[in-house]
Amino acid sequence: MAGIDFVVNALLNADCDVTRIVCGDLVEAHRDGIKAARKHYVTEVIPDADVSIGNGYPMADEAYKALHIARESVKPGGDLVFLIYTPEGCRVHYYKGQFGTDYGGRGWSPEPYVRKPWKMGRILCVSPEISMVDEGVYGLGSQWVKSWGDALGLLEEKHGSNAKVALYPTATMQISEKNARNT
Repeated sequence: MAGIDFVVNALLNADCDVTRIVCGDLVEAHRDGIKAARKHYVTEVIPDADVSIGNGYPMADEAYKALHIARESVKPGGDLVFLIYTPEGCRVHYYKGQFGTDYGGRGWSPEPYVRKPWKMGRILCVSPEISMVDEGVYGLGSQWVKSWGDALGLLEEKHGSNAKVALYPTATMQISEKNARNT
């Protein structure tokens, strides 16, 4: 009804500064933006990590998006860690969110986003503002702690101080080379 015929898409860096703008026709600018984003956000994956850490920044209220790149790094039996530092906690998505024990928004599914069997030994979620433990999104059986110190203690207890660690500082917008080719 609005007659939208022009779009502006921005690519961001790790400081959330706009580094590129792709604009124009809705379809063509979107396609050009995807091509640019595949190059801009591509990240080399660290293979066979004992611990793979996906920082939810800059989309901490949707930190589960860090799963894709972090999962590619963690070795079987290793630990995957979500860093979810947001004062409002995990967001409720009105389309995909769960609002009861057996119902949710139109896009909600009773299947968890992160589901077993998974290759990692466990999933740790670090969130100082644990207002809602959303196992349906972060994995049934995920372990939630309130501080990095608590998570570090659990990780050192299992892996020692010489663990191979993969850290993705903006994991919610980073994409592996493999996935950049597949999308």
